[in-house]
Amino acid sequence: MVLLNEAVADLVNAHARLDISQTWGDGTAVAADGTHMDTYLDNLLFETSVRYGKPGGIAYHHVSDTYIALFTHFIPCGGWEAVYIIEGLLKNTSEVQPTTSPSSVT
Repeated sequence: MVLLNEAVADLVNAHARLDISQTWGDGTAVAADGTHMDTYLDNLLFETSVRYGKPGGIAYHHVSDTYIALFTHFIPCGGWEAVYIIEGLLKNTSEVQPTTSPSSVT
């Protein structure tokens, strides 16, 4: 897992050095969003979502204002999403360190 996190940080850092990424933003803002994903019924993260009315899990993403995902985590539908907002910001080891979030947790 450590190697995967280092690879993600390297990729985010390389993206941040591109001229085009600077036209979208400066890396100081991040948005968090969850997307419902269908899962197999025998999956350990399987739950029926009250919000979506079907079984599955939530793919939770933190996307920088430079349009690159800083962190992605798969959570159960019943998970308290605020915990994962903070966790994603804390686990980000890239050079892109946002200071502003619409969720007001930073």
